[in-house]
Amino acid sequence: MTPPYRVMVIEDNQNDFHLLVQACRALSLPCVLECQTTGEFGILALNHAARAGRLPDIVIIELDLPGMSGGDVLRHIRKNAALCSVMALVLTGSSQPQDRALGALADSYLAKPALFAGWKEIAYLISEWATRRKPIEVDVPRHSSPRMPHLLHVDDDLDDRQLFARAFLQSGLPGVLHSMGGATDALLYLNRLRPYADAVRPTLIIYDLSVPRLAGRSLLELIKTNVLYNAIAVIVLSGSESVADMHRCREMGADDYVVKPSSYDGLVEIIASFESVLTESSTDLPIVAGTSCG
Repeated sequence: MTPPYRVMVIEDNQNDFHLLVQACRALSLPCVLECQTTGEFGILALNHAARAGRLPDIVIIELDLPGMSGGDVLRHIRKNAALCSVMALVLTGSSQPQDRALGALADSYLAKPALFAGWKEIAYLISEWATRRKPIEVDVPRHSSPRMPHLLHVDDDLDDRQLFARAFLQSGLPGVLHSMGGATDALLYLNRLRPYADAVRPTLIIYDLSVPRLAGRSLLELIKTNVLYNAIAVIVLSGSESVADMHRCREMGADDYVVKPSSYDGLVEIIASFESVLTESSTDLPIVAGTSCG
C-alpha cells in the first residue's frame, strides 16, 4: 500500500479547500490535507514542520491571500534552505500575466477549475506528483489487480496530458491513469525503478508518436521487442493521419493506431472505447523484476 502523503494548502477560501478535499476522497487518494488560511500561518506551520522533520510532500499556494501574499510565501520557500526542497504548486483563480510569471518559481501553475471534474483532475495530478517524490520503503505485490486496471499514458506535451487526464475522468473508463512525459519515465515505471518502485503493471499503454526517441529507438519498439513487456497492449494515439506512420507502427507491434480527434468530446469517446482492450487483456502476464536505485 502506498503510504499516505501530506499536503499543505495555503488558501483563505474554505469552499475551494473543501472542494479539493472532496475530490481527493472521491478518488480514494491516500493523502492527509491541512489548510492554513494566511501566508503568515503557512510560513509558521512550514517552519515548525521543518524543525520537526515532518515537512509536507506538497504545498499548494493561492496567490491572492490576505496580508502576506502567496507570491511572498513562494519566494520565502525558495530562499529558505530548510524549505526549498518542498514541491510548491500554485493553484489560483488569477490569470494575470504577472501572476503567471510569478508561477515560474513554482513546480507547477494550475488554474482553479469551474467544475468538480476539474478538481478531481487536479487531485489526481497532485497524487501523481506526491507519489513520484515519496521514497518507497515497503515491498508491494508485483502484479496488477484484475479489479482495477492501470493505464500508462505517454506524451511529451503537457497540455495534451492534462487534456487526456480530464477526458479520462469524464469517460468513466474504469482504471487508474498514470501520465508520463517521456520514454525514460515510462521505462523507469515499467521496470519499477525509483521513483516508481511501487508501480502496478499497466494493462494498457497509450503512446504518442511525438514522444522523444530514446537512444535512437522508439518506446514502441522497446516495448514490443522485450519479452517482459510485449504482452502489454499498446495503442498509438497520434495527430498524424499518415498511412505510412500507421503501417510502420503496426509493423512494430502496436495493437491499434488512433488518430487524435479534433474535439474534446471525440477524445472522451475514444478513451471510453478502450474498455474493450482492458476487458480482453490478460492480467496473468510476465512480471518485471523490481529493483531499486538510490
